[in-house]
Amino acid sequence: MKIARRPEKILQVKGKILDHALDIIAKSGLDGLTMRRLGASLSMTAPNIYNYFSCKEEIYLSIVIRGFEMLYVDMKTACVHEGGTMARVRAMTDAYMKFGLTHPQYYGIMFTSPTPKYNDYVGTPFEPLSQKELEFSMKIAEMALKTASTVMGIPEGHPAVLRRVIHVWSLIHGMISLQNSHVVDYVIESPETVFNEIVDEVLAYLSNPS
Repeated sequence: MKIARRPEKILQVKGKILDHALDIIAKSGLDGLTMRRLGASLSMTAPNIYNYFSCKEEIYLSIVIRGFEMLYVDMKTACVHEGGTMARVRAMTDAYMKFGLTHPQYYGIMFTSPTPKYNDYVGTPFEPLSQKELEFSMKIAEMALKTASTVMGIPEGHPAVLRRVIHVWSLIHGMISLQNSHVVDYVIESPETVFNEIVDEVLAYLSNPS
């Protein structure tokens, strides 16, 4: 007689499956993720994985949702940082960079690799699940836009706010990508120090573009 697993045990196994799937995708791309390969990595049979996830797409989307949820929590914590608006902006910037540097596999799938995003799932059975990813990502974007609007002193819906957020985001994304690829190590000895100085300059520009 098969014994039902406790909910916490199920969550533990599902988390392990996602961890191994993330590693495979990071190394071999989404096409490299198969139930057979994942099962071998976990020392599980492929059919056993189906007891936890219905298919490869559900596993992938669960990974992306988990990544955006982690980033959202970090950004939300930084958003309530005490010490004034610019201190909050700096805390949010640092939180984003820290996430990208300490979770390079998640960051790569979320922002760098040409992996499927919400628009790719519209009209498919996976649209409702992908909607969760979109909701977390849009909450992060809303925080950034609202904070930038406050710093710039103009309405949140003004086109200049979106341009400024994209400008800053592009620069930070570039720094994360350069450090994660280790390419920048050939140019400067202390990327962290230089990047901190660049962030200071960018945030100064954000508050006073003149």
